[in-house]
Amino acid sequence: MHLLPDWYHLTNGYEAKKLIGDRKDYIVKTQHTFVDGLLELVTLSIYTQTTTTFYVPLKDVETK
Repeated sequence: MHLLPDWYHLTNGYEAKKLIGDRKDYIVKTQHTFVDGLLELVTLSIYTQTTTTFYVPLKDVETK
């Protein structure tokens, strides 16, 4: 979460290694969704949210 645009961060966010482990093949998609933009508009850019998604191959996912 960003309190002030681009230079002050309330949190450090997530580290990719904590989420994907030691996998070598993965894709990271970072985007501003409609809801992210709406929150930014309502808060006059005080809160600028992004959505980050990590994709890993199905063969790397453990099944139960």
